[in-house]
Amino acid sequence: MSGTNLADLQYKEFDGDRLKKNNGFFSKAGATHLYLALYEHFALKGQDPSDLLTVDSEYYKATFEVSEPMEALDEEDEPINQTCMVSATVKMVESEPGSPNIPNIVYMNFKKKEGNPVAFGSFLKSIMSDMDKFMMTPPAETEGETAEIE
Repeated sequence: MSGTNLADLQYKEFDGDRLKKNNGFFSKAGATHLYLALYEHFALKGQDPSDLLTVDSEYYKATFEVSEPMEALDEEDEPINQTCMVSATVKMVESEPGSPNIPNIVYMNFKKKEGNPVAFGSFLKSIMSDMDKFMMTPPAETEGETAEIE
């Protein structure tokens, strides 16, 4: 993340049709706060986020590699790290009234670009736990719509 001024980045518009394929959450926090939380997630694991995260020069999108140690099949072998490339994107769902460039609601999405699905699943479980404080109930798609409770 070094050399990138997060405040200068732009939001892409959220495409609700792709929600079924996403691994993310809605939030009232801005992208800067969410990326700082992502930065902290890696720092608390002893990794250097400045070297790990590659942030897009225009939009709120970062890519990084995560790894998950896999136990060796034989006791004499050393554990193997399974890796995958992940992207983290923050998109604007709804802007502040009268301020089209200031988000009221955003959607942060994590996507496995390539690599081991087990490593991605482990990362997703960990990051979603860390990001829980930023999550909110998804907004209704149409005005007046309410979520059904079973």
